[in-house]
Amino acid sequence: CVGHWLMGDGGGLVAFDVSGFRKNGTLTNMDPGTDWVGGPHGWALDFDGVNDTVDLGFVHVTGANPRPVTMWVKPTGLPGSGPSFIAWGTAADGEKWNLRSDFTSAVLRIEIHGQAYISALTLTNDVWQFIGITFLCTTLAGHRLYVNGASEAATGTNTVNTTSTNNASLASSTVDGGRFMQVTIDDARIYDRALDPDEITSLFTDPFLEFRTRRRLVFNSVT
Repeated sequence: CVGHWLMGDGGGLVAFDVSGFRKNGTLTNMDPGTDWVGGPHGWALDFDGVNDTVDLGFVHVTGANPRPVTMWVKPTGLPGSGPSFIAWGTAADGEKWNLRSDFTSAVLRIEIHGQAYISALTLTNDVWQFIGITFLCTTLAGHRLYVNGASEAATGTNTVNTTSTNNASLASSTVDGGRFMQVTIDDARIYDRALDPDEITSLFTDPFLEFRTRRRLVFNSVT
């Protein structure tokens, strides 16, 4: 991971990054007294869909480099206006990267500005579900989207060339000036390497396996 927001904090205005890269997220327009709530694996963050977001800073995943993302989500009121789970980049052709819901139906969508892929993977309101996306080549067709155990390959010929103008954000898209989502989020991760299907499945069925392994490696390196 280059960013792993486990949401185990349970309070305060910081969502700490446990990846080791210290990309701590800043809760923005949020109330730490009420927005830390119970999640599937402990604590989670509840976003109001009006102006709540977590600023993740610059995630250092740009160009056509791999950027798999996974998280647990419980959305409300989808499809709404096509709100975002996570986004960063610039509003120019190929330079944005935005994982979101579609406008007209509650399904997972990926867009890179200038082109989007709308999957048939259903997002269920008011239910916890695992979502993810992998990125294996330089075009939109290099993406594979996941909801729980189901997956779907994207299609599209436009080239991905994400830029670093806007910080990454949870439950919104600063690239688009908003797209706030009413959703509860737990265990959000960004990678800078390709994940194979078995790894994605492992994150769905045993989300703490990688975290436990990482902690053992750190412990063994200092003992």
